[in-house]
Amino acid sequence: MASEKAPTASQSIRIKSLENKLHQETSLRHLQNRVHTADLDEIMMQVKEDVRRLLEAERVTIFLKDPVKGDLVSRVKDGSEIKDIRIPISASSLAGFVAQSTHSLRLCNAYDPVELATIDIHLMFDKEWDKQTGFKTRQVLAVPVLKDGKLYGVMQALNSKKHEPFTDEQENLATEFAGALAIACSNKQRINIRASAYDMLIRTEVITQDVFDRSQAA
Repeated sequence: MASEKAPTASQSIRIKSLENKLHQETSLRHLQNRVHTADLDEIMMQVKEDVRRLLEAERVTIFLKDPVKGDLVSRVKDGSEIKDIRIPISASSLAGFVAQSTHSLRLCNAYDPVELATIDIHLMFDKEWDKQTGFKTRQVLAVPVLKDGKLYGVMQALNSKKHEPFTDEQENLATEFAGALAIACSNKQRINIRASAYDMLIRTEVITQDVFDRSQAA
């Protein structure tokens, strides 16, 4: 019986590429399912680590739009404390610009003023975060979190682990995840609004707690 031929170099590369693609798609589906069961704090602080690995980035930040104040907010752990990061929706920051324009953004070098100006003359990179943390931002990939044209936030990945610009494929992965995140945020906001409305009805004695409980069980 003739022995099987070993795959050629080009075939091995193609097989490896297909394996990587399958792994990425499996990881993406896992993340899309997870955001629907996670609360918003968990998404901002824990799910983002899985997104970071998926995109092969050094850091990922998930900003959500505050429906009351209208700015972008994220949460980070600083020692034993949990702190809010808030930025305006404007061209004064990369994430703020993506929220304002509702378009994705990719940068090879966030510190290059010429590259920033080619995207928008008003676009700025806020270097203060790098100064405070000692982190050096280079490549950037940021995508809006949108559903039916409504903005729910921005997902931002910093520095490709390959030290190369983020690719079309990575942007597509980020956009797919952002779409699932937008659906999850929309659902959670509707639940919160409904709960607040029922709470008001109970407090003002329009309905009783017993009636409310029975309506939820129906």
